[in-house]
Amino acid sequence: MESHSALRRLDDTGRLIIPKPMRQVLRWQCGDPILLTLQNRNGLLLQSYPMMRTLRPVVADYADAFFSTYHVPIAICDRERYLVHRGFPLTGQPPSPPQTQTLLDMNCDGPIHLLPPIPLLEGSDFLITHFIPIQSHTSSIGYILLSDSSNSRNEALMAATQLLARMIASQLR
Repeated sequence: MESHSALRRLDDTGRLIIPKPMRQVLRWQCGDPILLTLQNRNGLLLQSYPMMRTLRPVVADYADAFFSTYHVPIAICDRERYLVHRGFPLTGQPPSPPQTQTLLDMNCDGPIHLLPPIPLLEGSDFLITHFIPIQSHTSSIGYILLSDSSNSRNEALMAATQLLARMIASQLR
């Protein structure tokens, strides 16, 4: 990544504006929590706070219940990687598919049926058919991915997945 620097002054209330190009590189959006850490008397470290990662144990329980109820592979992701997955041939927490970033940036508030389906991982034959954003305040903080080829349960499945997304978002408030 190229080096970015900017000189800014604190305003009367102690606020500092982070330039838009820097926020874009960091993928910081309005409402994102930023962790401030005093490094020394002359340094302050700013880091995005991994909201979704703090909920991993709770989200894992949700994913277990969803998979055992609907028998549909599910993955719950933050903005960058798979956090929890059930029924998908994944190990660990790999990066999420690059195509999902475009969908996430759209800030849609409902499920998207992916046509054509996108691969689970680059080069994978396992396909993701549904993308459901998890919204907090004004921005998407993560998403749920499903792989479901049957259309018979589609309405109930989408309603349950949207409810799950709202439940996860409510845990972050």
